Amino acid sequence: MSEPLGVPEIEELIGAYALDAVEPDERLAIEAHLAECPRCRAELAEHLEVASYLSYSGAPAPDAVWSRIASALEEKPPAMRLQVVGAPAAPPASAAPRRRRPVLWALAAAAALLVVAMGAGLVHQRSQIDGLHHDLAADLLTHSANQAMVDPANQHLTLRSPTGQDVTATAVITSAGTGYLKTDNLPTLAADRTYQLWGVAGTKVISLGLLGTSPHVVAFSAHGSYQGLAVTEEVAGGVTTSKQAPVLASHTI
Repeated sequence: MSEPLGVPEIEELIGAYALDAVEPDERLAIEAHLAECPRCRAELAEHLEVASYLSYSGAPAPDAVWSRIASALEEKPPAMRLQVVGAPAAPPASAAPRRRRPVLWALAAAAALLVVAMGAGLVHQRSQIDGLHHDLAADLLTHSANQAMVDPANQHLTLRSPTGQDVTATAVITSAGTGYLKTDNLPTLAADRTYQLWGVAGTKVISLGLLGTSPHVVAFSAHGSYQGLAVTEEVAGGVTTSKQAPVLASHTI
């Protein structure tokens, strides 16, 4: 079994993920990271934008463009000049070497070649890319939350309205300290208000972050042990100590 991917490895695989050229275990690790990392989601959106040019059908490709791409894919990657700073650490004996992707540079070159060749027929729609970025982030977050919520090893909590209203939420906290909250029928607040999430740790009530005016699926950091969660309505910007009754709770506060 291969070693878990670290953040640097995941960041290097963002381009390969956009081309659907990663292993199943790598895909799961990358999607979990993307749900928590806005910078990597933005990078992925840029990769997808370039990849979309490969399937663009708004204008015919110039003559010989495909043969030029094929030639690029067959060529060996250019040699790299490395400056040795110190002796590299030997990899763990149990770590299985991951599959190298020597053609990824060629795929990127092919995409760039096609963009240049068909530049006159390509129309950049910024609003469409922004929409793609937003939808992609939401889909990745929902996917990661669903994966965490079906894992029996994680801590699962159900939040309900203390007043008996038809408002509920489900939450999960992983052993790595990542939490996900999914709400149902939570009313949308005015722009000057926000929902705030709290964790109960012993006798302490700790803020776990702001949820916004209309949360549906939210990721949060929850390092430590929590006996319960609660959601309150607060002024925009949140508070350090709440004086409001919870709108949702899994523990009496």
